[in-house]
Amino acid sequence: ERDKILTVIGKTNGKFTMLAKGIRKLESKNRGSIQTLSLSNISYYQAEGMPLLIESESIFTSDFTKINIKNIERCLILINKLLPDNEPYEKIFNALESVIEHNFDNASINRFRLIFLIEEGLINDLNICSICQEKTPKYLDTNTVDFLCEDCSKISKNKVIKLDKTIYSNDDFSLILDKYINKLLKEIA
Repeated sequence: ERDKILTVIGKTNGKFTMLAKGIRKLESKNRGSIQTLSLSNISYYQAEGMPLLIESESIFTSDFTKINIKNIERCLILINKLLPDNEPYEKIFNALESVIEHNFDNASINRFRLIFLIEEGLINDLNICSICQEKTPKYLDTNTVDFLCEDCSKISKNKVIKLDKTIYSNDDFSLILDKYINKLLKEIA
């Protein structure tokens, strides 16, 4: 088979699938422009049923020799398991674009995952304390992934970590998000 069904995430259409006819042929004009987790401009035709890829232009492809494979997995799990089809999420799209441009480094992948969870309503906004709903958070509850102000962090029964500029690149933060996302996936399974 020379055709391929692609999952595409667009800024205005969200996640959807499309048919790329003949993309596996060596002479296909779209073959090099459509790569997994790359940025491309695409044109497509909305036929009956599935959209049909017409042309594509590669904008950016990550250097997969320098990428932490675990971070690709972290990204794909959210996209494939929790992102609904045909709903535009501009903040999620922009965060994903940043992840790709930064070769899936820890800081960009954790920022993406946090934005994703907030936009999907799976965790509370990080700009307000999850408990008192009044003060600016300065701590993170490592079990519930709630953002807490200093006062509320003192009454938390769970371990808390201080939020600072390096939180996104922190390995412990990556593991906290992994644990929380795995718990969510088990709950919806």
